[in-house]
Amino acid sequence: MKTNVWALALMGLANASAVIPRDAPADYAPVKDYPQKDYPSKGYPPKDPPHNDYPPKPYYPKDYPPKDPPKGYPQKGYPQKDYPQKDYPQKDYPQKDWPKQSYPSKSYPPKPNPSKSYPANSYKNEDYDNHGPYDSHGKSRDSDYPDKSDYYPGQGPKKGGYNYKGKGGQVSTWKPKSRDPQFFNLRIDDQCTIDPTTQIAEPAVNCPFNGYAIRLEGGNFIATPYNKFADPKLATFFVDDDTSLYTVSKEPLQVYIDSVTGALKYSKIGWLPSSAISKNFFHTGSNPLGLIDPSPSYLSWPSTIGGSFAGSPFIMCPIGGTLQYQVFINNENFGVGGPAGVLKDGCVVEDLAAVNANPWA
Repeated sequence: MKTNVWALALMGLANASAVIPRDAPADYAPVKDYPQKDYPSKGYPPKDPPHNDYPPKPYYPKDYPPKDPPKGYPQKGYPQKDYPQKDYPQKDYPQKDWPKQSYPSKSYPPKPNPSKSYPANSYKNEDYDNHGPYDSHGKSRDSDYPDKSDYYPGQGPKKGGYNYKGKGGQVSTWKPKSRDPQFFNLRIDDQCTIDPTTQIAEPAVNCPFNGYAIRLEGGNFIATPYNKFADPKLATFFVDDDTSLYTVSKEPLQVYIDSVTGALKYSKIGWLPSSAISKNFFHTGSNPLGLIDPSPSYLSWPSTIGGSFAGSPFIMCPIGGTLQYQVFINNENFGVGGPAGVLKDGCVVEDLAAVNANPWA
């Protein structure tokens, strides 16, 4: 019986050694494969997986390890030589006192003041009314005002002057002798009126210069039809204190009477011909409303309009069939027959009405 027990025991040990590996740990036990049961789900929503995508926090050590001290290399000691110091003798040079030269101080004249203010009504000044030798600004009345900068502040005399043919001329120092110029345009004093009772206009035969104005062309005064809405601006004139007639422009023009032909002409400043009569122009009255036929303001020569021959100082002579007319002075000024025998047959006697103008408008 004992032998059987021992035999069975040995057989069991042999079987166990065949199943358990020799290198297995002492607590090794074979895994039992249990059947898995499928339990019905109760319909709960699945849980979100944990969020592990946050960046890791930086690590800040509290105690940094001490840095290694710099390595000290041995310094090579070179022998220092003591050189003897030489004492050079110091020379004392005498100080020379040079005499100081005194240069004469230059005194420059004071610059002119460009901001000059002239009184608006200088003609009311006592010196002007008493006709003294000097005006209210200290200038001689007989001077020719040679310095152009007095009239145009900040500008000197114009170089090159004025030339009839566009070439360089002498230096011009011209300026008008007028403190309060009155600017005006020129119209022919003729207009077709309307009868206030019948409202019928006057026949055009009775007013051939209706709407005519004065233009400058080729050195002559030309009377031509004018429409202020379609035509260019008219020339602007003014008469200075010396009874000379000028235009208001970048290069002013001076008006004169040709003593040979009696024509009313113009030229650049400083280029008047020897036969020119440039004085005795008169601008009387004021016409801000532009009234024509009759006009409250006129231009006349050689006296005011009341002393003109035949009541009109100018005559209009036709230029062919162009409906334009050239302006001449009245024949009676130069005697019977007209100037130099120039006949004025077919010419019409008319007045030049002055209408107030603004050259900067």
